[in-house]
Parts: sequence; C-alpha cells; structure tokens
Amino acid sequence: MKQIAFVALLASLLAGCAASGPLYNDYRQSVSDVGNSKARLVLYRTGESMIGSARSIRARVDGEVVGYVDHKGFNVFDVEPGAHLLQADLVDSAGACNLNLEAVAGKTYYFEVTPRKSSMVAGMTFGFVGQAVESAGKTCGGAVEVTEKNEGTAKGALVTLGKSKS
Repeated sequence: MKQIAFVALLASLLAGCAASGPLYNDYRQSVSDVGNSKARLVLYRTGESMIGSARSIRARVDGEVVGYVDHKGFNVFDVEPGAHLLQADLVDSAGACNLNLEAVAGKTYYFEVTPRKSSMVAGMTFGFVGQAVESAGKTCGGAVEVTEKNEGTAKGALVTLGKSKS
C-alpha cells in the first residue's frame, strides 16, 4: 500500500511540473505576429526525456531572466534586433548553456532545450562539485543544452506542448 501511495505522489508531483498552459497552436492564434520592430525567440522542451522533468529551465537574454520553460512546454520572448546572448540553466546547478545570436527584426528563432547527460552523470556521481568541474570552461555547460532548430522541425515538436507559466 505504501508503494502505491508513493507512486501516486510521485506521479502527481511530476505532472504538476509539466507545462499546463494552452497548446502552441492555440497560443499562436491568440498573439500577434512578431512584426518588423522585434525578433521572437521560442524555447521549448519536449517530453522525450524525463531527466530534469520536475524542474523548470531558466531562460536569460543578455544576463536578464526573461522566463522559464517547463517540461513538455514552451515559452516565447520578443527581443530587440541585434546581438544577444541567450542562456539556459537550472537555478541551483553549476554552469549554463550560452548561445550567441544575431537577431533580425521580423524573424522567429526556435530553440530546443534538452538535458546534458554528461552533466547529470557528473552531478549524480560527484554532486555539485562534479557538475561544476564537468561544465567548467564550456560554452554550453550546465545541466541543459540549447540547440537552434528550423521552423518545420520546431513546429512539429511544438504542436503537443503547452505554454509554460512564466
């Protein structure tokens, strides 16, 4: 009986961490296009990996927190055209994935955020210190990896994802 209660509790905790907002296509219909004065960044996480699924990924642009991306979720951020540093990380993990971007007005950029397995293994084996050592000196260190995707690939993945709360 205790095992059933534990599994039910764990399932409810994990379910609570998945994005619960509107699906991407519904969201897209409710917002205007990016326009000619801004560029749009769409960050998303699929449900393909349960690693880190109970945690939200923090997104920063030029060092400023712009929001979070939940498991099976997406978030959208509009930025000024020009050079930007996109960063993704877990709040209490060592390192971050840094990606330089030259944003063009009127364009939408898609980025998939996935767990970095080598960071997770280092963290499980040697704790925070192991994770810090594994991530040290890497442009894309930390617990997550950010990969730019083409529009077709991204929209295929986004169709089943919900909007992250923040």
